[in-house]
Amino acid sequence: MKLSLALVSLGLCVAPTFAQTIATMTLESVKETWDEHFLPGQCIDNTEPDTPVDRINVQGAGVMCWLYPEAGCNGQGTGFIGGKHELGSGAFVGSFDCMKTDIF
Repeated sequence: MKLSLALVSLGLCVAPTFAQTIATMTLESVKETWDEHFLPGQCIDNTEPDTPVDRINVQGAGVMCWLYPEAGCNGQGTGFIGGKHELGSGAFVGSFDCMKTDIF
C-alpha cells in the first residue's frame, strides 16, 4: 500500500500539466464561419477586424466570452454566456476572450 501511494505521488509530481480548452466560440460573418478555441486567460486577435461578425455561438460550461473593438482585448467589451447570439447588423471585433465564471 505504501509503495503504491509513493508511486502515485511520484507520478503526480512528474506528470506534465496540459492546458485544456475552456470554451469554443463559433463566429459567423458574411465572408466566412470559423471557430476559436480558448485556453484560460487567452486573448485572441481577430485576423479580419474589418469584417463585421453577424452571429456567435459560445460553447462551454460555466464560461463567459467577450468581444472587444480593439486588438489585445482592449476597449469596452461585450460579454456573452453560452448559446447562440445574433449581433444585429454585425459588430466589428478586434479581439475576443473567454473566462470561467461561477455566476452561471
